[in-house]
Amino acid sequence: MRNRDLYERSLFVTAACFSWAVGLLVLGRYEMAAHLLQLAGPPTFWVHLVAATVILFGVAYWLVAKQPRRYRPFIGLGAAAKLAFAAIIYYHWFSGDAPTRLAMLVNVDVIFALLFLRYLRSRPARTA
Repeated sequence: MRNRDLYERSLFVTAACFSWAVGLLVLGRYEMAAHLLQLAGPPTFWVHLVAATVILFGVAYWLVAKQPRRYRPFIGLGAAAKLAFAAIIYYHWFSGDAPTRLAMLVNVDVIFALLFLRYLRSRPARTA
């Protein structure tokens, strides 16, 4: 395996593990996640839906790591979702109703989104 392939597979495995860690922490140990991220109040069903979505995106990144050409469309979708999450969290942070730690955490999503877009640009889709 070439270094470039190893780097790219590692990128998506890392993204999958990050998604699983965050999603499972919020879903399974909300009290701990709330403390770490300075979230107030008990979880709502929206929090659980977001956590489940994050976990499912982790599955998508894992599939990309294993078969990048087959699951290439997931990369653009993942980048868009990460940027959408970031935009929403930043909006609420600037509005004063989201904690700084949450805004700091979503910076990781922005970095992953940029790396995903770089991957797409450096590896053009093959046409039939």
